Amino acid sequence: MGESMKLFDITKELFSTTPFEGDPEPRLSYIKQMRYGDEYNLSFIALSPHNSTHADAPKHFLNNGKTIEKAPLHKFIGKARVVEAAGELGREEMKELLQPSDERLLIKGDATITKEGAKVIVNSGLLLIGVAGASVANSADTVATHRILLQSEVAILENLYLDEIVPDCYFLMAQPLKWAGVEASPVRAVLMKE
Repeated sequence: MGESMKLFDITKELFSTTPFEGDPEPRLSYIKQMRYGDEYNLSFIALSPHNSTHADAPKHFLNNGKTIEKAPLHKFIGKARVVEAAGELGREEMKELLQPSDERLLIKGDATITKEGAKVIVNSGLLLIGVAGASVANSADTVATHRILLQSEVAILENLYLDEIVPDCYFLMAQPLKWAGVEASPVRAVLMKE
């Protein structure tokens, strides 16, 4: 990586991020601790795969949908554009935000997507949509928006930390963990910029 390359960590810290309403809080405990005379440290973490910054798999809202280990990795790695928006993003708002060259779109700000906005995303051929909020969907359209996106296998990233990111084009790396049978996964989301 050249000296001019900059990395931006857009992942929220796991234990300090407020879980989505109804989701369990992540818990950290220790099995071994050197400070108590053990020869090494060993921790145990219990969490929902939706805690903090994460990717949703189709299985999250589609009973027969693919689980996260089957998610195509190329959707989580590549060119991404960061834009800023707020409020509910419906058909017209999404049409204004999207550009024909977009492959992955990350939305900075307090924005959610309606089911009509989700249809625009699917029709655009977008590989991935990411949001700063805990959910890509507004509360009225939670199930419908997720299903529209996930049926078309649009990758979803939620709970991104974009506060310090200037809207522009970047290279995204946000691979989910490879654990079988799970409907979501934490990611370490990073943007690169020359």
